[in-house]
Amino acid sequence: MSTSNIDEFLRFCGLFDEPGVVGTLGALQLCAMRYNLKDWRAVILLISGLLSTSMFFYAIVFIFWLIDLLFVRKKVVPVLLFFIGVIVAYNTTKDIPAVKNLVWDRVEWDSSRGTFAGNTRVNSNTQYN
Repeated sequence: MSTSNIDEFLRFCGLFDEPGVVGTLGALQLCAMRYNLKDWRAVILLISGLLSTSMFFYAIVFIFWLIDLLFVRKKVVPVLLFFIGVIVAYNTTKDIPAVKNLVWDRVEWDSSRGTFAGNTRVNSNTQYN
């Protein structure tokens, strides 16, 4: 393989070209490690994923935590407390412009585009197959 063809196999120009790469790789590695926060490597992955502001990272962490609590540990109370906390946080911060733009607008579903409103990777130039 020549060096001119190697670009066809790489999606990005650099390994960490966007936050989603850090979030995706970190979330998958944390899932493989079963979120063992006694391991310093898992702690570093968690911190880097949180700081990456990757919506995918937050979603995977939440889904894994939810599945682990409900189906493995069979604990419903922490899940209910989490949902109550999200509702209280939303009602408390929905009128603060910075929080609204950075958090709540990103997870709002846009039915006209068929994607999350905070999905900044899809624009009018994106081609769907």
